[in-house]
Amino acid sequence: MRHWLPIVLLVGCGIDEEVPTTERDVAEVGDLVEAIQPARVVALALHPELALQLDGDACREYTLDTDTLIWSGPCALQDGAQLEGNLSLRPTDDGLLLSADGLSISQGGRIEVMLSGAIELTRWDDLVQLDVSIQGCGAVGPSCDKLDDGDSFGLDLDYSLYPADTFPSLYTATVSGAVGRTETIVGVEGTWQVDQEQCAEEAIDGTIAFGTFPRQTLELDGASACDGCAGWRVEGVEVPALCEVEGF
Repeated sequence: MRHWLPIVLLVGCGIDEEVPTTERDVAEVGDLVEAIQPARVVALALHPELALQLDGDACREYTLDTDTLIWSGPCALQDGAQLEGNLSLRPTDDGLLLSADGLSISQGGRIEVMLSGAIELTRWDDLVQLDVSIQGCGAVGPSCDKLDDGDSFGLDLDYSLYPADTFPSLYTATVSGAVGRTETIVGVEGTWQVDQEQCAEEAIDGTIAFGTFPRQTLELDGASACDGCAGWRVEGVEVPALCEVEGF
């Protein structure tokens, strides 16, 4: 079993039986919130060899003229996992570009990662911008075993993160775009502030809205109530909170 970087998982707390479960879908919203966490995307863009456990020189080559790292398959990684497809990481004028073409990593016949698409990270002084257009599972979105055969999870998102030097412990983030499974892509808009010294359990302020039907809005308030729970509104109507188990 390969172990991935820590991510946020939200679960319901204090469920009110009068709230229709079709409107307050903890699993669906939890998957969406997990998928948009910027720390996971930044780690993948900066250090894919760590995020995907591509240990050592197995399956890897370096192209000197373009300063590009390439992992290509079919190939066996050092831990015995099988890599198929291609992954490359190259510098740009202001950052990095990670590209995946039919990448999959499997172990013991079980697919643990699938990736296709690109993540472009650009930095200007202390501002980081991410242009994410990628689909897959394991490294982005939910684990691959949570998806049906032929299904995938997609992110088409733009992020701004500031300041870069104190990310991920102290930063402000904005995100916009679309996210979700192949047949249930939804719009997302969010902005929040993280200050782990002030509150390690959640963002100190902010909102995240998903354009599902009905519309789901999370209200983050760690500055006033550092309890790991986000206020939750469905079409503007307050419902029981959504609570995280590993911090925001």
